[in-house]
Amino acid sequence: MLQSDAIAGSAFYTRTALFIYDYSVLWFSNRFVWQCPTPHLLTFYNQHLTDRHLDIGVGTGYFLGHGMFPSSKPQITLIDLNRNSLSTAAKRIARYSPAMCLANILEPLPLALDQQFTSMGMGYLLHCLPRPMGEKFPQVLQHILPFLANDGVVFGATILGSPRPTGLAATFMRTYNQKRIFSNIDDSYEGLEEVLRNHFYTVSLSQIGHVGLFAGWHKRV
Repeated sequence: MLQSDAIAGSAFYTRTALFIYDYSVLWFSNRFVWQCPTPHLLTFYNQHLTDRHLDIGVGTGYFLGHGMFPSSKPQITLIDLNRNSLSTAAKRIARYSPAMCLANILEPLPLALDQQFTSMGMGYLLHCLPRPMGEKFPQVLQHILPFLANDGVVFGATILGSPRPTGLAATFMRTYNQKRIFSNIDDSYEGLEEVLRNHFYTVSLSQIGHVGLFAGWHKRV
């Protein structure tokens, strides 16, 4: 997939947007629009973080900055298509000296094949990617699974557009999809589950409000 296909969702993260992101999205929207308060997402992150972690679509680095790693010196790599997000997240977790990779997750990643991660997080990534869940999520997995250690975990959260929300959530969903910030009108819990079960030997999936929280454990045969 061409980089231009994913640029619209990524382009939202200007320096100004990132400056207000923690308040506008993590406090206001999560609580009052998507009905999944950020503490639930942070708890989910903390349940899956390991000391060799790859974070994809990093936002402001909030969950890594507030996360509880198993040790004080985790090895963290950040991947994003947006330089502003990479810079903001890297500064937030500067104490961990993260590696940064400017890349489109819908294309092959410029990582060394001997790099193996035991956890991979993608918070609020999938709903920003173009194309249906059954196409975009498998494409993401195609590019990241070669770097996932045996018995490693891929986890994340995504805003679901199906069934159609009502009220304030419907207004936000429609606006964000029209502006191509989101591409999730038909993203459903069932579609997310199908992709997970097709790629992982153990799957965990739940929904809080309009947000699907997922995890899959990979095991090479």
